[in-house]
Amino acid sequence: MTPREVIPAEISEEVEAEVSTALNKMVADERRYAGSPWQPIETAPKDGTAILGWWDGECMIVDWCVVVERWGSTHDGEDMFEPEPTHWMPLPDGPEKV
Repeated sequence: MTPREVIPAEISEEVEAEVSTALNKMVADERRYAGSPWQPIETAPKDGTAILGWWDGECMIVDWCVVVERWGSTHDGEDMFEPEPTHWMPLPDGPEKV
């Protein structure tokens, strides 16, 4: 499907350009993340589920703090709020019992 197929004919050229750009970015993102466990942070759960967050070459277990509406992590018993992650993936399963 092309952007032209989903954009109504009655909209302005400026709006059409914005929508087309957004749709093309979505398609590019979909291709970029296809097969990768990393997903855009906008798709991460904000229900307290711990996830693996990625930003600026850093990776840390984080979860959404509803009180301050930011991603945070716990280190030595203190909340440490890092720069906003850009990507996330679910935590892997732990090792099987031996």
